[in-house]
Amino acid sequence: MLTETGRQTLARIEDLQSQVSAAIFAKLTADEQDRLERLLATFVGADGPRQEPQGGTS
Repeated sequence: MLTETGRQTLARIEDLQSQVSAAIFAKLTADEQDRLERLLATFVGADGPRQEPQGGTS
């Protein structure tokens, strides 16, 4: 469990990450943005069948 300071720090990091991502994305051409979106979708598995968890207990 995070302390209040930890939650504030995490929120600030997430905010900075969002700002950096938006700044980078804004400098890309439309084609580069499309290619990046497709690459990220592939990376997170959004463009294919979902993987079922292997092993473990339910």
